Amino acid sequence: MDGRTLVHKITAWSLGVCAARPNGWTSALPRPLHASRLLCLLAGAILCTPCLGTAPFTPRFADPLTEPYRWQLIPELSGKGYRCMVEDSSGTVWFGVNGGVLSYDGLQWKFHVVNQQWKNEPVVALCAAHDGTIYAGTPKGVCRFFHGAWQILPITLDLADTSDYPNNRFPILESCDHSIWIGTHQGALRLLKDEMILYRSDGVYFNRAKAPGFAHAALDSLPLFNVYCLYEERPGRLWLGLTDGRIYRFDPDEKESAGTPQWHSWDKTSGFRQAEFPCLIKHRGDLIVASQQSHRGLCLFDGRRWQVFDLGIRFGVDNIHTDLLVTQDGTLWIGGLEHLYALKDRRWAIYNAINFPIPANRLFLYETR
Repeated sequence: MDGRTLVHKITAWSLGVCAARPNGWTSALPRPLHASRLLCLLAGAILCTPCLGTAPFTPRFADPLTEPYRWQLIPELSGKGYRCMVEDSSGTVWFGVNGGVLSYDGLQWKFHVVNQQWKNEPVVALCAAHDGTIYAGTPKGVCRFFHGAWQILPITLDLADTSDYPNNRFPILESCDHSIWIGTHQGALRLLKDEMILYRSDGVYFNRAKAPGFAHAALDSLPLFNVYCLYEERPGRLWLGLTDGRIYRFDPDEKESAGTPQWHSWDKTSGFRQAEFPCLIKHRGDLIVASQQSHRGLCLFDGRRWQVFDLGIRFGVDNIHTDLLVTQDGTLWIGGLEHLYALKDRRWAIYNAINFPIPANRLFLYETR
């Protein structure tokens, strides 16, 4: 899992670490970048507006990403098996790597072993909560860093499969009501006020026994509901994608006559191209769905119908999409395999590992504040 990580106002973080830095950075190490979210936005803009850019955009003015001095290697992350990153409220950036977490506060790097039993496991998911708590997920379990100490969460549900690299990721998300959501093989687990609740399209399951982990006999006979991605569109409305490519929307606190949330399936609508390991985001009212499965393209739902957009055909490259991000300036970014796509002002740009110091691997994106 060697690679590089580069930083810029947008940063592509891969199996190692490189970064490009904007004007004003004086530190030898770059400030953290938002690579994942950035990629998401790019996909959305392309699909949302079919008339956008009939030809690839060739920059005519200074493009910060084309200026070599802005890119630099971050040696502290190289060869560490970087998987994910997050920035907390203090500005400290946390990186999930093999065997634990690396944190950088702008001055010092520190390595954290989240649990001695999992020291050989990669940290594949991170979440920074509003109260300063850091959640770190491994294929073996989830820990949280609170008041200077790591604590194991008592979760016995199945998480990512260690052997299924690079798709052994799962989401950890804090929603607007400060619930913590964790994607498991059995469904979306919600941690709310010391209570664990599991949400699936076939029902809501409570840990009424208050036993360590999540004990519910009914789950043993149910099929897997493997949550691969989570996205909060607005307070009270969540989207999730399953590993097999099914897409759902639901409001966890909205009850039907049966007392359970109403689930809306969006992958059955005509025109949708289902693909494994999806990532999704909303942009300008449209739902954008990308996938790490090759030759499936990007799917856009405008509220009436699905459209498929193939960046591989447009640019003559593969169309594996690893991440989606919309940055604060409205640019849509899409991470791929050795490729970074951007859509801004109705024009497309593509950056690849051949011409730019982009990690020659799968790109995950993140934008810092």
